[in-house]
Amino acid sequence: VVMIITGLAASAMPHPWSYVMAVISFLTFGFVLRAMWLMIRSAIQHSTGGNTTNSLYFTFYTSVFIWSMFPAAWLVQRVVTRWAESMEVMIIVSNFSAKVVFSSCIMYNNFLSIAQRRLLAQQEQ
Repeated sequence: VVMIITGLAASAMPHPWSYVMAVISFLTFGFVLRAMWLMIRSAIQHSTGGNTTNSLYFTFYTSVFIWSMFPAAWLVQRVVTRWAESMEVMIIVSNFSAKVVFSSCIMYNNFLSIAQRRLLAQQEQ
């Protein structure tokens, strides 16, 4: 919540305060990534197949890349003002990727989890 609120404030505030809010948002982004890594690491430890492990790693690394594009676009817009069009393209690609790619990764991971549970249930019978 702090990351999002300070990120929005960084976009709305004037020059000196926008950078303060951006730094706070970027720092809290690190905490979000750490929490996500701990969650995925726990899932990897409980996974039974190589495909599931690879899929979880792929989800984490693509999420880090996609989510990092939002602060990168903000920095491009603030630091290199003549690249405003590049920032817009980065935001569009980030939004699309965050919604479609991340959702697809999560759905695929759920399908793998269901398949693993079925296999374990069949082995128990």
